[in-house]
Amino acid sequence: MSKIRKIIYRNKMKLMENRHSTKGVYCHGAKKNKIVYETNAKALRAVMLCEDQTIRTYYCHYCAGFHTTSRPEHDELDDLYMFARAYVC
Repeated sequence: MSKIRKIIYRNKMKLMENRHSTKGVYCHGAKKNKIVYETNAKALRAVMLCEDQTIRTYYCHYCAGFHTTSRPEHDELDDLYMFARAYVC
């Protein structure tokens, strides 16, 4: 991508971000507005600087970037167990 196209793309993303929310762009994976970080290092820095409940970062395939979250990391087997338990009991 040429430098001019990159600048135009960044400006479009900034406009979209400002148009949708002051909290980032809409993420179809999270189904809400999220801030998208280009690298994991930038997202980790945001976690360290946040004074709220933010505890970790994760990669989002929908946005092709990193988000921060306050939810603890969990195992997919925990979800399967809870799903099975809800329908068996």
